[in-house]
Amino acid sequence: HSCEACRLQRGDGELVLDLAARLRPARIALDFDRTIASTRTGAEPVVGTHTVDTDLVSLLTLHREACLVITRNSHTEAIRNFLRAHGAPGDMKVHSIRRPTSKAEVLVPYLAPGEQALLVDDSMAELADPLVIAEDRVNRILFVRALL
Repeated sequence: HSCEACRLQRGDGELVLDLAARLRPARIALDFDRTIASTRTGAEPVVGTHTVDTDLVSLLTLHREACLVITRNSHTEAIRNFLRAHGAPGDMKVHSIRRPTSKAEVLVPYLAPGEQALLVDDSMAELADPLVIAEDRVNRILFVRALL
């Protein structure tokens, strides 16, 4: 379920595109594994083996200046190359972080006063991080891949 009062929504790439168009956030932070791509648990992405969510790749182009990838996957150059091969901008910002660093620690410094952000992740644990919840400028989206 979704709860707009607590800035948490659940949905697929289409929902993310819709929210980005309506809210016009200054920053859109996306997880990589199991969100943008079908990779799992820090695996190096391989073109032809792993897939992408086409709506999220479109988002990376449509909102190029706002988007950044914040992931726990350490293969940052491979991620950039993988995204580029799927049509994303070549200069995509990719931040790799380790626990216990919060994704909010990377995202929030990009925000000026009054600006909003989207944080898109397949993990409720990431979205329920106390630093993320405490930041009322961050709208959270629990990403679920669309079932066809």
